[in-house]
Amino acid sequence: MSTASREPDFRDPACRSWRFTPARIDAACRAVADGEVCTDAAGRVQWRDAETPGLFLRVTHNGTGTFTLFYKQAGKPIRKAIGAVGEITLGEARETARALRYDRTLAAQVKPRERRDGPAHGPTVGAAFDGYIDAAEAGTFTMGRRKQPITDRTAQGYRDCYSATLKAHGDRPLSWLAENVVRLHREMGSASGTGKDRKPGRPYQANRMLQLARSIFAFAAREGWWAAPNPCVDPATGGMIAKHAEHHRDRILADAEEAKLGTALLAEAPLWRDLFGLALLTGRRMSAVCRMRWGDVDLGRRLWVAPREEMKGRKAAHGVPLDADAVALLKKRMATAGESEWVFPAVRSPGPVASWKTAWGRIRDAAGLGGKDRSRRVRPHDLRRSWGSRLIEAGAPTVTVNTLLGNSPSSVSMTAKTYMHVPDAVQAEAIAGAYRRRQARQAKARPTGEKKPRGRQKKSDAAP
Repeated sequence: MSTASREPDFRDPACRSWRFTPARIDAACRAVADGEVCTDAAGRVQWRDAETPGLFLRVTHNGTGTFTLFYKQAGKPIRKAIGAVGEITLGEARETARALRYDRTLAAQVKPRERRDGPAHGPTVGAAFDGYIDAAEAGTFTMGRRKQPITDRTAQGYRDCYSATLKAHGDRPLSWLAENVVRLHREMGSASGTGKDRKPGRPYQANRMLQLARSIFAFAAREGWWAAPNPCVDPATGGMIAKHAEHHRDRILADAEEAKLGTALLAEAPLWRDLFGLALLTGRRMSAVCRMRWGDVDLGRRLWVAPREEMKGRKAAHGVPLDADAVALLKKRMATAGESEWVFPAVRSPGPVASWKTAWGRIRDAAGLGGKDRSRRVRPHDLRRSWGSRLIEAGAPTVTVNTLLGNSPSSVSMTAKTYMHVPDAVQAEAIAGAYRRRQARQAKARPTGEKKPRGRQKKSDAAP
């Protein structure tokens, strides 16, 4: 086949040589992992680079690729491993293969990783991210329709995403990320392993990583650090390359689960018991509950006014009505508050509590609401979704629930889709109501004097 004229067919056993590119290498590894390519007895398959003599790509049954060099010395075949796909770039593999063809004594000394920080490779992933986040916070660089600097909350979200996905590769050059971002996105979003070792995919985190990488390359291009096309953009459409499918979470607490959570909270210290208890009673995000100030609470009016700085998007302050249980909880805390301005002060610092995830994991597991299934594992944001669901169950209109949640007026449809889940009891009541109305209509439509048939008709009495 002519590798220059068309894409290689990895499933064809006769296809043994093609021109390596990052996209083709990623597709070949994926095809082997998906079982679409026949492997040898050892569970491996290899292809030769049509551009660089002696450079091979060996892929194992699980999709792990390795660059190797093959040559003959005194008639004896010699094979040397250059490096794993993802650990070194295709350019580094080709450079190493060319050098070894002329000086094979270097075979045991090749360490491509040591050359990554050289100036020829440009800025590192970490340096590019730091420059992007600083410019985004200052408002000197914006993406899309955004015209204002990003908020502290958004910046922290970007930093958290970077720490969870790209920080491990922060010392690598941008060219490495360009060649591997598609592979990282695929591997992160897909499940891996089998049996007890099987790890679920992280499609949401993979998609957020892809969006962050797109912004990093856009910023690097503006600064003159990156001249090639953005690897996160589909050249055919001009938009993002294909993402993993995302399904909106609709997990809410059933009445029995809420009771179990309440029992688990009773065994906790007052700080955690009241913190998560108030989140359940008010439907506020954990960030707003943690930073709640006594100056924002009016117990006489049963109102908590969350300032604009604590609201998502920071568009306006939001008043949160408090029910009797929330007022009782706050009065109890006020009696032991001391001089702190925070309703939930941190134990070892003068500011508000910030690290609550460990406590939540302990409470969740004690209530039996954890488990390996992430879709069923209860999260703090599920308390907010459950609160909105209780309002729906009480008959509150969608617009009212959207306002109470503190969402913008344009988010009514999003609120109905994401936050509100109609409980089974409400659905059953709706069906029962429709049944009663249907029975009433049928009774009204019967001719006068006709009695409602009772029991089952005999076959002899049935209409022909």
